[in-house]
Amino acid sequence: MALSSKLHRIKRLYSEGGVREVGQGVKRYITWNKPNWIKYELYRRKNKIKRQENLIQEFLENEDFVLIVLDACRYDYFEEIHGNYFNGNLNRAWSPQNRTPYWVPTVWNEKYDITYISASPWLDDHSYEDRETEFRPSEHFSEIINVWKTDWDPDLGTVPPEAVTESSLTHLCESESP
Repeated sequence: MALSSKLHRIKRLYSEGGVREVGQGVKRYITWNKPNWIKYELYRRKNKIKRQENLIQEFLENEDFVLIVLDACRYDYFEEIHGNYFNGNLNRAWSPQNRTPYWVPTVWNEKYDITYISASPWLDDHSYEDRETEFRPSEHFSEIINVWKTDWDPDLGTVPPEAVTESSLTHLCESESP
């Protein structure tokens, strides 16, 4: 909706019912155009769930770390089994985006001296070239290892976790050897 038509609508609402009607019109506009944003933000704040991008940036300030991002992993399912694979505390985090092609440029918006081992095609420059955006993952990481290029399983429609683990261990061994 163009600005002039919005202003015209506000003027009409004011003439029909004053400030209260304008407020109700704005509320309806927000509800119709951003129904989930407000609801989700209120839920996040009520449940004291921290923002994922802030947690990642804090984590990156550590000298030695391994950050594992489980793309499309539901917290409630992972909560049930994480103790079988990891030690330590598990905390909820609020993702800034709900789809990988939007999440990557939102979270990784600076230059990082890290190696990103990815099973997702969304960490490859061509994925963003096709979307006609200026974001290029290669400009944000020291190295990107695209495991999906070598280990994509067409029957699974993804990269098996074993391939990502193997690639990670290989990289770790190579980076620690003299």
